[in-house]
Amino acid sequence: MRQETSLFIIGNNSIKNLESARKMLASGADGISIARAAIGGTLSFDLTQI
Repeated sequence: MRQETSLFIIGNNSIKNLESARKMLASGADGISIARAAIGGTLSFDLTQI
């Protein structure tokens, strides 16, 4: 999708650990959204690790 648009792409799909965050960014997303994991307390990494 990244090649098809100049818009900023935010990945949002149950980002709850470092592996899923890195995978989302590697897929071409410009950033990630972690709202559900952060609010629910299931976020298992420090955002500075990305």
